[in-house]
Parts: sequence; structure tokens; C-alpha cells
Amino acid sequence: MNILIVEDNLPLQKIIKKYLERAHFFVLTAATGTEAIDLIDAKPIDLAVVDWMLPEVDGLEVIRYIQALGMTKTIMLTAKDLPEDEITSLKNGADDFIRKPFNPDILLLRIRHLLNLSDVRRLTNLTLNRNNQEIIWQGQTYTLTNKEFQLLDALAQQPGQVFSRLQLIDRIWGLDFDGDPRVVDTHVKRIREKVDKNIIKNKRGLGYYFEENA
Repeated sequence: MNILIVEDNLPLQKIIKKYLERAHFFVLTAATGTEAIDLIDAKPIDLAVVDWMLPEVDGLEVIRYIQALGMTKTIMLTAKDLPEDEITSLKNGADDFIRKPFNPDILLLRIRHLLNLSDVRRLTNLTLNRNNQEIIWQGQTYTLTNKEFQLLDALAQQPGQVFSRLQLIDRIWGLDFDGDPRVVDTHVKRIREKVDKNIIKNKRGLGYYFEENA
């Protein structure tokens, strides 16, 4: 799942990003309303956490823009704390409203609620538990490292969808990763060695995918 954080307070932006990444979300960030809109146009976004007071284009306008697209959930995260501020946010399309300062666990729970997610994802032959990074594959339990779990989780979120190395790098290692893209191959190999060679499939020359009924 792709989460966009729109926050001009860079230390806070960094804290939220790290917290959500630990919860196995892929996180994009923007510090201005204009930058947020550019990212929304360029990337598939499942949910946006938007600050109200932003440079260039304010948070209300960003949320109205997102609402017009009709596919992305939004949370207004703001220091504004009057009842009418919450009403204004919701009337302009926000799906939720959280006041600063806030508890990161509350933010995570609200995100999971809006996305209809639980800590346990169950597919036909695979169960993923984000709490302990354990998976159950065809009745057997295995423990993966953080990056191994994120990689398998990303593929399992869209069964049958083929992802290139660079797409998986962007989702799991981040846009600023400057290492060897074949790190993806290394992690796929480790997952297959730990679990089953058929748990992740590849389409030659294109990338990797998870087949739900494998």
C-alpha cells in the first residue's frame, strides 16, 4: 500500500515516514501542496496524510484535488483544533481528521481502518502476520527478515501483478536507494530458500509476481 505524507515540518515528516515504513507501508513524501499534487498525478496513492498549512497550495486544496480523482483516502493532520476546522476538513473531502500533537499508534490505526487492513493478511495458501513478520505458507510457519517480509507482502497485495526490480526498489527500499537493483534478486532467492522455490514467480525479462493459487 502506498501512503503519501504531505507535511512541511521535515522532522515530523521523517518521523511519520519511519513509523509507517516499520508497519510495512511504502511511503512517499511531499513538503508543499504543489509537490503533493505532482506525486498524486505520477504515482498510485492509496491514502494521503495531509497537513492543512502548506506552502504554495494548502491542505484543503490538496484534499479537494484528491477527492476529485475519487480513488484515494485522506486524513487531515493539523494543529488546527477548533470544531469548525474538523467540519471544514470533512466537508472538503477528508475521510478523517487528527489533531496535532498526536499518537502515532492512533494514526496507524486510522490508516488501517480507512484501508480496511488488519495486521494479518490471508490469501489462499499464504498468511502474512505483520506483527511478528511470520508467514504461513501451505500450512507451515516461517519467519522472514524485515525486507524479505516487505517484499513478499508487496507482491501478495496484488496477486498476478508483475513488478520490475526498479518498481520493487521504489516500494521497499525507497526512491533514494542508490545500490544495486539486484538486491531484489538476492532477497527473492533467500525467501525461496527459506520457504519454497514456488512462492515467488518470475516472468523472464519483466520481473516478479505472486500467484495466489500456487
